[in-house]
Amino acid sequence: LTGGRRLDLLTVEGSQLGAASAPFVFLNACQVGTASTVLSTYGGLAGAFLGTGCRGFLAPLWNVDDEVAKSIALDFYRRTLGDGLPVGEAVRQIRAGFGTGQAGTATALAYVFYGHPRLQLSRTGTTNPDPGGGP
Repeated sequence: LTGGRRLDLLTVEGSQLGAASAPFVFLNACQVGTASTVLSTYGGLAGAFLGTGCRGFLAPLWNVDDEVAKSIALDFYRRTLGDGLPVGEAVRQIRAGFGTGQAGTATALAYVFYGHPRLQLSRTGTTNPDPGGGP
């Protein structure tokens, strides 16, 4: 985003990002994971990104502490890219860690993932086209 543009529904829906590369999107900013139902489909940024062809979307539902959010992001990428865990399992483990480490914060519980739970990430810029891990 350049030239002072903001990330909003119209920007996402008007982009070729999803169609061009089917990326996984992780937005680590307050309340961007909030989705609504619009005509029985996902709304909000989650719906916009998935509707344009993105493979998955991860973001917090409510305000998050910056330092804890940074730690969660680093842990998420260590688990998915370093350890090879599927995205759904990495998010489950991070959420299950609530109450350990960063005492007194519910930040780990804020993260919600929209997408196939067995989606695998890779460093090569590609993701497994079969979320089930098939050939």
